[in-house]
Amino acid sequence: MILGHVPAGTSTKTLVHYAQEIKSRMFQKYDYGAERNIILYNSTTPPLYNLSQVTVPVSLHYGDNDLLASPTDVSTLFSQLKSAVGMFRVNLSSFNHLDFLWGRDARSLVYTTVQTLMGEYSSPAVHLPARAPASVSSATGVKSSFNVLTQWRNSDNVNNNAIE
Repeated sequence: MILGHVPAGTSTKTLVHYAQEIKSRMFQKYDYGAERNIILYNSTTPPLYNLSQVTVPVSLHYGDNDLLASPTDVSTLFSQLKSAVGMFRVNLSSFNHLDFLWGRDARSLVYTTVQTLMGEYSSPAVHLPARAPASVSSATGVKSSFNVLTQWRNSDNVNNNAIE
């Protein structure tokens, strides 16, 4: 059942972009090659995403067994996002990227915390903290450590800086 839907929701271009970011170790827009980059970006190389333009509250959730978003990458992204409100390590050593969608315990391990955070930051009167704390307790009371999504995540809808 699950394998019939994986890797649903992605394109070849997204996979190529992800590979480009892995190779370059830069969080940048899609590289079309020098000639087309000049037309699209006015530069032979793609521009870096500008994370300072991300102003909505962002919480980062990760698992230790996630090959697409390592704890180091998540931590690096967290340090670049001024609007980050927390990093949450899923308290299950085998939790991986697909478990965010398909994991049997995703509701208790992730969704409850996400729903709580969405409630806290959904009011227009709520302001972001000057900087997220060094550690955060999840909604279930489990102490969470901080780390961030992979530096190579594809995001054509957000401008972001390089994550090195």
